[in-house]
Amino acid sequence: MKKIINGKRYDTETATEIASAWNGCSRTDFKFLLETLYTTDSGAWFLAAEGGAMTKYAKILEGGRARTGDRDILPLTPPELGGLWGGGCGDCTTES
Repeated sequence: MKKIINGKRYDTETATEIASAWNGCSRTDFKFLLETLYTTDSGAWFLAAEGGAMTKYAKILEGGRARTGDRDILPLTPPELGGLWGGGCGDCTTES
């Protein structure tokens, strides 16, 4: 995944993967969540994230009445790194 943010290029293929958190859900699950932490050769940190329709990474579709899973790259500052994954990554509990 590649993205240019504020003139900086973030690329998961050329950056170094540091850690990853996955909530155990299948990619087809609306609660699927995968976040991977990367660092670049220049010392920048970023999160490559994917999530299902019921996660914070969901994309609202046209009309605002439906959501779909999506992915994104999020640059991180050193203070943000300290709080990463502190609140857990969610669960796959199915509601009856």
